[in-house]
Amino acid sequence: MQQPSGICQEFQSRHPSTNISSIVALLLEQQRLWNLGILSEQKQWAEAILHEYKDLNSRFSNIETSLRPMGETERQWIKRLHQSLEANAVDVPLPVFGVDLISIIGSWGLLIIGCAVLLKVCCAEYFSYLRRVKGESEYSAISIGEFLQYRLDFYFSSNAFAKPLLLLSLTFVIIIMSSVILMLVQGERLSDAMWRSWTYVADPGTHADSEGFGRVLGFATTIGGMLVFALMIGVVSESIGAGVDDLKRGNSKVIESGHTLVLGWSEKGLAVLRQLALANLSEGGLPVVVLCGERKEDMEEAVRVATRRKEDRLHLHGTRVIFRTGNPINEHDLVKVSAAHARSIIVLSQGDIPPDDADSRAVRQILSLQKIKQNVGYLKGHIVVELQDIDNMPMVQIVGKSDIEVIVSHDLIGRLMLLAARSPWIAPVLTSLMGFEGSEFYLKEWPELVGETFGSLFYRFDAAIPVGVKTALDGAIVINPADEYVVRAGDLVLVLAEDDDSYRPNARKGETPHQYEVPAEELCVEPAMGQEAERMLFCGWRRDMADMIGELDFDVPAGSEVWLFNNVPMHERATKLLDKGNKSPLKLKNLQIKHVVGNSAVRRELLLLEEVSDGMQRDGFRLGQPTGRRVVLKYFTSVLILSDCTKGQHDLDVESSDSRSLATTLAIQDIQQQSMLRMSALGRPVELHPPISEILDIRTASQMHLINQGCQGYVMSNHLVASYLAMVSEDRNMNQIYGQLLSCRGAEVQIRRARDCLRIPPDGAPPLRLSFWSVLRLLRRFGEVAIGYIPHNPPPD
Repeated sequence: MQQPSGICQEFQSRHPSTNISSIVALLLEQQRLWNLGILSEQKQWAEAILHEYKDLNSRFSNIETSLRPMGETERQWIKRLHQSLEANAVDVPLPVFGVDLISIIGSWGLLIIGCAVLLKVCCAEYFSYLRRVKGESEYSAISIGEFLQYRLDFYFSSNAFAKPLLLLSLTFVIIIMSSVILMLVQGERLSDAMWRSWTYVADPGTHADSEGFGRVLGFATTIGGMLVFALMIGVVSESIGAGVDDLKRGNSKVIESGHTLVLGWSEKGLAVLRQLALANLSEGGLPVVVLCGERKEDMEEAVRVATRRKEDRLHLHGTRVIFRTGNPINEHDLVKVSAAHARSIIVLSQGDIPPDDADSRAVRQILSLQKIKQNVGYLKGHIVVELQDIDNMPMVQIVGKSDIEVIVSHDLIGRLMLLAARSPWIAPVLTSLMGFEGSEFYLKEWPELVGETFGSLFYRFDAAIPVGVKTALDGAIVINPADEYVVRAGDLVLVLAEDDDSYRPNARKGETPHQYEVPAEELCVEPAMGQEAERMLFCGWRRDMADMIGELDFDVPAGSEVWLFNNVPMHERATKLLDKGNKSPLKLKNLQIKHVVGNSAVRRELLLLEEVSDGMQRDGFRLGQPTGRRVVLKYFTSVLILSDCTKGQHDLDVESSDSRSLATTLAIQDIQQQSMLRMSALGRPVELHPPISEILDIRTASQMHLINQGCQGYVMSNHLVASYLAMVSEDRNMNQIYGQLLSCRGAEVQIRRARDCLRIPPDGAPPLRLSFWSVLRLLRRFGEVAIGYIPHNPPPD
């Protein structure tokens, strides 16, 4: 060990048998004797050493210079001695020199293990390079630099801790190199050299008091340390940013229960959120989770824009919308959104792919949900599945079993369009019933009504209209049952009310208020039983055209006609009607199909419709040959403008389809107005039926309001499907209820003129004043239930 300099050399010259540790021990013993008031020779030497410290700018720099050959432990105790002497009578315990042994073993062990690991990694990579270069000829031209770059690229892409490990290795190399140099040049021990090197790396100001080569080494080591810490800050910042981006991408698990889960995203997504928010308004809003393949940021931005726009603003009413990016077919992603704990699951159909492919994708999603049910043991809620083709419904019902409610969007809109075409005011009525913005249907059990007849229920509710009963015997929903039906225990009463908590039975059990009794012979008018043949015009093409025609044939009188006016060539229509062989040929009893080829958006082609032969009739005409029969618009009892999907529903552009619907509506209305003016000039006024248009974008509704003719002459298909999905997700019984109301085979909603069911006094006579309940009882005599009325002069909106 190098001999100390300065005062310590002089002290050791007087005591040649003592070493550096003995000097420290003597100084500490002097401290003990000084505390006891006993003077000795060592006290003067200790005070001389401390006096030398006080004359320096740095308080401890000279002690470190004079006693640098000592170990770190000795130097620390000299400093403590200095502090104790200044404090005057602070007892300093003797140093534990065994700690030096631990630091020596630890430092050498760290050096050996670290170098061994680095050497092993380097040798393994080098030998791998040699094997590839010598073993395979195609790798012979690869340099070691290219191989190293390839391995680093693989390591960084395959190991999440590659960057931290690289920084740790670089720091270790810098400290070891600096420590070895300190050991060789200044003769320090390894443990002290490693600690000094670490201080150079971690604190750039540590080497400020160094001299000579120590300053150069400290500067070089500090530069390496600054580089390491700069890289470390970059790695930490990148890791934090990646974590934040991961949260933004929606990869975290949803911790919710009792939420509504929406799988997939389409143009109906915002409308579904609107209806779910209205449904949960009375509860202050419930969480809605959306899982789809779109980016979470894009979906959140779409909702944010919808909530800020002035027209048709989206109001969430406290509903929290949580988006997650993932594949609804993947079971892991379904578990991530807590599918098993959702109170209902809505499966949206993907509209940008062919219908059969979209339905097949829905089947896979249901299978994944059933797998989760098998693993977890339950699904808390039911599944509402949107399909595009009614032919795929049996397959979905087999897979989903009793957990699903199937909604065929095309079939739903097709049936609604047929009802709206034959009764134009039916569209706004059904639109108001589908959704949560007005009155809705509610099913609830009332024990106090057990034993009463259905006819007496009309007097038991002051804020609701009884419509039907769900029987406890078989669970079937009977709409408009006979008055004699007796409510049994477990039966649910179906009513039309504003909200589920806005009505309850009154106390008038068994009573019949006299003010509701109206004699039938005074005011009732028997409904007309006979129906005349109808002639309907369908402008455009739908994929489910055959299903619409088959449904219509069931409800129209014999001899009725449906004219198909679109761009589909005649040689393709038969194939499209059969859905490329997937459907059976139509067997019509009451309806005849007539064909017209042309563009319904062009006014001149709407002025006169010329029939062409389909080649199926025995009329002597070839396929596509004109038959000579021509018809003008005024002879049609109803006109439907369909969202034209001639190329296929997956190729349908929403804006283009609505633009064609608007152009066709304007052209037909203009022709109808010109015809009415001519007929009025001839003294033969005629009542023409306004066209009913199918629109896809809710924003087109405001433009339709400008061109309608006193009624809502359009059907918002996407909005209605979204409302239907939301209603069934809240109560799965709604699927059965609306399935009956929209079908031609069960109870249906009809618009009746007041003069067709009541004897309206002639002009000049006192007006007839009846309450709505009186009208309800009058119509009940004919087995009908009045659920509302339309004012004679309705407001524009």
